[in-house]
Amino acid sequence: MVFHTRVDDKLRRPPRIEVDANGNLGFRQGKQTNRPMNTPSTTERDPAIDDRRELLRNMRPDTLERIEKAVLGLFSTRDFHEVSLQEVARIETEMKAIFEALGISDITSPTRRLAELAREERFLYPNDDSGRTAALAQYQRLLDEMNANLEPYFDLHPRAKLQVQRVPEFMEKTSALAYYQPGDLTGGRPGVFYANLRDMKEIYQFGMKTLSYHEGIPGHHFQIAIAMELKGVPFFRRVIPFTAYAEGWALYA
Repeated sequence: MVFHTRVDDKLRRPPRIEVDANGNLGFRQGKQTNRPMNTPSTTERDPAIDDRRELLRNMRPDTLERIEKAVLGLFSTRDFHEVSLQEVARIETEMKAIFEALGISDITSPTRRLAELAREERFLYPNDDSGRTAALAQYQRLLDEMNANLEPYFDLHPRAKLQVQRVPEFMEKTSALAYYQPGDLTGGRPGVFYANLRDMKEIYQFGMKTLSYHEGIPGHHFQIAIAMELKGVPFFRRVIPFTAYAEGWALYA
Protein backbone atom coordinates (compact mmCIF):
# COMPACT_ATOMS: atom_id res chain seq x y z
CA MET A 1 0.00 0.00 0.00
CA VAL A 2 1.28 3.44 -0.90
CA PHE A 3 0.62 6.31 1.48
CA HIS A 4 0.48 9.95 0.49
CA THR A 5 3.24 12.14 1.90
CA ARG A 6 0.61 14.17 3.75
CA VAL A 7 -0.67 11.04 5.53
CA ASP A 8 2.91 10.06 6.35
CA ASP A 9 3.53 13.47 7.91
CA LYS A 10 0.49 13.08 10.11
CA LEU A 11 1.72 9.71 11.27
CA ARG A 12 5.05 11.26 12.24
CA ARG A 13 3.30 14.09 14.09
CA PRO A 14 0.19 12.48 15.58
CA PRO A 15 -2.47 14.46 17.44
CA ARG A 16 -2.09 14.77 21.20
CA ILE A 17 -4.44 13.29 23.76
CA GLU A 18 -5.78 15.96 26.11
CA VAL A 19 -8.07 15.86 29.12
CA ASP A 20 -10.24 18.91 29.76
CA ALA A 21 -11.28 20.30 33.15
CA ASN A 22 -14.22 17.90 33.29
CA GLY A 23 -12.16 14.82 32.57
CA ASN A 24 -13.31 14.44 28.96
CA LEU A 25 -10.82 12.87 26.60
CA GLY A 26 -10.02 14.71 23.36
CA PHE A 27 -7.45 14.78 20.56
CA ARG A 28 -5.56 17.97 19.63
CA GLN A 29 -4.24 18.41 16.09
CA GLY A 30 -2.52 21.78 15.91
CA LYS A 31 -4.83 24.34 17.56
CA GLN A 32 -7.99 22.27 17.16
CA THR A 33 -9.30 19.87 19.80
CA ASN A 34 -11.83 17.24 18.75
CA ARG A 35 -13.86 15.49 21.39
CA PRO A 36 -14.89 11.91 20.50
CA MET A 37 -18.55 11.53 19.55
CA ASN A 38 -19.32 9.13 22.39
CA THR A 39 -17.71 11.28 25.11
CA PRO A 40 -20.51 12.22 27.53
CA SER A 41 -21.41 15.86 28.03
CA THR A 42 -20.40 17.63 31.25
CA THR A 43 -24.04 17.72 32.41
CA GLU A 44 -24.31 13.96 32.85
CA ARG A 45 -24.24 12.67 36.42
CA ASP A 46 -23.67 8.94 35.96
CA PRO A 47 -21.41 7.75 38.85
CA ALA A 48 -19.42 5.57 36.47
CA ILE A 49 -18.74 8.60 34.28
CA ASP A 50 -17.69 10.63 37.32
CA ASP A 51 -15.27 7.86 38.29
CA ARG A 52 -13.76 7.89 34.82
CA ARG A 53 -13.35 11.64 34.86
CA GLU A 54 -11.64 11.48 38.25
CA LEU A 55 -9.28 8.81 36.98
CA LEU A 56 -8.31 10.91 33.96
CA ARG A 57 -7.86 14.09 35.99
CA ASN A 58 -5.45 12.33 38.36
CA MET A 59 -3.56 10.37 35.73
CA ARG A 60 0.20 10.78 35.74
CA PRO A 61 1.59 12.52 32.62
CA ASP A 62 3.84 9.57 31.75
CA THR A 63 0.88 7.19 31.95
CA LEU A 64 -1.15 9.42 29.66
CA GLU A 65 1.81 9.53 27.27
CA ARG A 66 1.93 5.74 27.15
CA ILE A 67 -1.77 5.63 26.37
CA GLU A 68 -1.21 8.21 23.67
CA LYS A 69 1.48 6.09 22.04
CA ALA A 70 -0.64 2.97 22.23
CA VAL A 71 -3.78 4.62 20.84
CA LEU A 72 -2.33 6.90 18.21
CA GLY A 73 0.97 5.25 17.37
CA LEU A 74 4.21 7.01 16.53
CA PHE A 75 5.32 4.87 13.58
CA SER A 76 6.04 6.41 10.22
CA THR A 77 5.08 4.48 7.09
CA ARG A 78 8.77 3.63 6.69
CA ASP A 79 8.75 2.14 10.19
CA PHE A 80 5.70 0.06 9.33
CA HIS A 81 7.35 -1.19 6.15
CA GLU A 82 10.54 -2.15 7.98
CA VAL A 83 8.67 -4.02 10.69
CA SER A 84 6.65 -5.83 8.02
CA LEU A 85 9.82 -6.97 6.23
CA GLN A 86 11.23 -8.26 9.51
CA GLU A 87 8.04 -10.17 10.25
CA VAL A 88 7.96 -11.78 6.80
CA ALA A 89 11.58 -12.88 7.25
CA ARG A 90 10.82 -14.31 10.69
CA ILE A 91 7.76 -16.23 9.49
CA GLU A 92 9.55 -17.62 6.42
CA THR A 93 12.42 -18.83 8.64
CA GLU A 94 9.91 -20.72 10.78
CA MET A 95 8.26 -22.15 7.66
CA LYS A 96 11.62 -23.39 6.37
CA ALA A 97 12.27 -25.14 9.68
CA ILE A 98 8.91 -26.91 9.47
CA PHE A 99 9.54 -27.98 5.88
CA GLU A 100 12.94 -29.39 6.86
CA ALA A 101 11.38 -31.30 9.77
CA LEU A 102 9.02 -32.88 7.22
CA GLY A 103 11.96 -33.88 5.04
CA ILE A 104 11.47 -31.14 2.45
CA SER A 105 14.76 -29.32 1.89
CA ASP A 106 16.26 -26.84 -0.58
CA ILE A 107 13.42 -24.37 -0.05
CA THR A 108 14.15 -21.03 -1.70
CA SER A 109 10.65 -19.59 -1.23
CA PRO A 110 8.49 -21.13 1.53
CA THR A 111 5.35 -19.38 0.33
CA ARG A 112 5.83 -20.61 -3.24
CA ARG A 113 6.44 -24.17 -2.01
CA LEU A 114 3.32 -24.00 0.12
CA ALA A 115 1.30 -22.87 -2.89
CA GLU A 116 2.69 -25.82 -4.88
CA LEU A 117 1.66 -28.27 -2.17
CA ALA A 118 -1.82 -26.77 -2.13
CA ARG A 119 -2.24 -27.82 -5.77
CA GLU A 120 -1.30 -31.47 -5.21
CA GLU A 121 -4.18 -33.92 -5.61
CA ARG A 122 -3.48 -35.66 -2.28
CA PHE A 123 -4.48 -32.49 -0.42
CA LEU A 124 -7.63 -31.77 -2.45
CA TYR A 125 -11.21 -32.98 -2.43
CA PRO A 126 -12.94 -34.08 -5.65
CA ASN A 127 -14.38 -31.07 -7.46
CA ASP A 128 -17.92 -32.45 -7.34
CA ASP A 129 -20.82 -32.80 -4.90
CA SER A 130 -19.17 -35.68 -3.06
CA GLY A 131 -16.10 -33.55 -2.43
CA ARG A 132 -18.22 -30.63 -1.25
CA THR A 133 -20.15 -32.85 1.16
CA ALA A 134 -16.91 -34.29 2.52
CA ALA A 135 -15.39 -30.82 3.02
CA LEU A 136 -18.43 -29.50 4.93
CA ALA A 137 -18.38 -32.59 7.15
CA GLN A 138 -14.67 -32.14 7.84
CA TYR A 139 -15.11 -28.47 8.76
CA GLN A 140 -17.86 -29.41 11.22
CA ARG A 141 -15.77 -32.27 12.61
CA LEU A 142 -12.81 -29.96 13.22
CA LEU A 143 -14.96 -27.38 15.00
CA ASP A 144 -16.76 -29.96 17.16
CA GLU A 145 -13.39 -31.46 18.10
CA MET A 146 -11.95 -28.08 19.05
CA ASN A 147 -15.06 -27.12 21.03
CA ALA A 148 -14.83 -30.34 23.05
CA ASN A 149 -11.21 -29.63 24.04
CA LEU A 150 -11.43 -25.98 25.11
CA GLU A 151 -12.40 -26.57 28.73
CA PRO A 152 -8.90 -26.05 30.22
CA TYR A 153 -8.54 -22.74 28.34
CA PHE A 154 -12.00 -21.14 28.32
CA ASP A 155 -14.28 -21.11 31.36
CA LEU A 156 -16.90 -19.18 29.39
CA HIS A 157 -18.54 -20.62 26.28
CA PRO A 158 -21.26 -18.92 24.21
CA ARG A 159 -24.76 -20.32 24.48
CA ALA A 160 -25.13 -20.04 20.72
CA LYS A 161 -24.11 -23.11 18.75
CA LEU A 162 -22.14 -23.05 15.52
CA GLN A 163 -23.06 -24.60 12.19
CA VAL A 164 -21.11 -25.03 8.96
CA GLN A 165 -22.98 -24.24 5.76
CA ARG A 166 -22.12 -23.77 2.14
CA VAL A 167 -22.15 -20.25 0.75
CA PRO A 168 -25.33 -20.11 -1.38
CA GLU A 169 -24.43 -20.93 -4.97
CA PHE A 170 -25.77 -17.67 -6.37
CA MET A 171 -23.31 -15.79 -4.10
CA GLU A 172 -20.23 -17.95 -4.60
CA LYS A 173 -18.51 -16.06 -7.40
CA THR A 174 -18.32 -12.79 -5.48
CA SER A 175 -17.99 -14.11 -1.91
CA ALA A 176 -14.88 -14.67 0.18
CA LEU A 177 -13.50 -18.17 0.66
CA ALA A 178 -15.12 -18.23 4.09
CA TYR A 179 -16.87 -15.92 6.53
CA TYR A 180 -18.78 -15.94 9.79
CA GLN A 181 -22.36 -14.81 10.35
CA PRO A 182 -23.42 -14.26 13.98
CA GLY A 183 -26.56 -15.73 15.49
CA ASP A 184 -29.14 -13.70 17.40
CA LEU A 185 -28.84 -11.83 20.69
CA THR A 186 -30.57 -14.57 22.69
CA GLY A 187 -28.23 -17.35 21.62
CA GLY A 188 -31.19 -19.25 20.17
CA ARG A 189 -30.17 -18.99 16.51
CA PRO A 190 -26.74 -20.50 15.86
CA GLY A 191 -23.83 -18.69 14.31
CA VAL A 192 -22.82 -19.91 10.87
CA PHE A 193 -19.41 -20.57 9.38
CA TYR A 194 -19.97 -20.22 5.63
CA ALA A 195 -17.55 -22.08 3.38
CA ASN A 196 -17.27 -21.15 -0.29
CA LEU A 197 -17.26 -24.36 -2.34
CA ARG A 198 -17.32 -22.83 -5.83
CA ASP A 199 -14.06 -24.58 -6.73
CA MET A 200 -12.72 -27.39 -4.56
CA LYS A 201 -9.21 -26.69 -5.83
CA GLU A 202 -9.29 -23.62 -3.58
CA ILE A 203 -9.69 -25.78 -0.47
CA TYR A 204 -6.53 -27.64 0.43
CA GLN A 205 -6.94 -29.97 3.39
CA PHE A 206 -3.92 -28.86 5.40
CA GLY A 207 -5.38 -25.33 5.57
CA MET A 208 -8.80 -26.34 6.87
CA LYS A 209 -7.90 -26.28 10.56
CA THR A 210 -6.54 -22.75 10.40
CA LEU A 211 -9.60 -21.48 8.55
CA SER A 212 -12.15 -23.22 10.77
CA TYR A 213 -10.48 -22.06 13.98
CA HIS A 214 -10.27 -18.48 12.65
CA GLU A 215 -13.88 -18.22 11.50
CA GLY A 216 -15.42 -20.44 14.15
CA ILE A 217 -14.04 -21.84 17.38
CA PRO A 218 -12.24 -20.27 19.20
CA GLY A 219 -12.19 -17.44 16.64
CA HIS A 220 -15.00 -15.21 15.41
CA HIS A 221 -17.83 -17.34 16.80
CA PHE A 222 -16.45 -17.39 20.33
CA GLN A 223 -15.55 -13.72 20.46
CA ILE A 224 -18.67 -12.34 18.76
CA ALA A 225 -21.21 -14.72 20.30
CA ILE A 226 -19.87 -14.15 23.82
CA ALA A 227 -19.91 -10.38 23.26
CA MET A 228 -23.53 -10.52 22.08
CA GLU A 229 -24.54 -12.44 25.22
CA LEU A 230 -22.81 -10.11 27.71
CA LYS A 231 -24.84 -8.52 30.50
CA GLY A 232 -24.26 -5.18 32.16
CA VAL A 233 -22.46 -3.49 29.26
CA PRO A 234 -23.66 -0.77 26.86
CA PHE A 235 -25.69 -2.22 24.00
CA PHE A 236 -23.25 -0.98 21.35
CA ARG A 237 -20.53 -3.20 22.83
CA ARG A 238 -22.68 -6.25 22.13
CA VAL A 239 -23.42 -5.52 18.50
CA ILE A 240 -20.77 -3.26 16.92
CA PRO A 241 -17.87 -5.23 15.39
CA PHE A 242 -14.56 -3.48 16.01
CA THR A 243 -12.54 -4.97 13.16
CA ALA A 244 -9.04 -4.66 14.61
CA TYR A 245 -10.13 -6.42 17.80
CA ALA A 246 -12.21 -9.11 16.08
CA GLU A 247 -9.64 -9.96 13.44
CA GLY A 248 -6.83 -9.82 16.00
CA TRP A 249 -8.71 -12.31 18.18
CA ALA A 250 -9.38 -14.63 15.23
CA LEU A 251 -5.79 -14.35 13.97
CA TYR A 252 -4.35 -15.56 17.26
CA ALA A 253 -7.09 -18.16 17.71
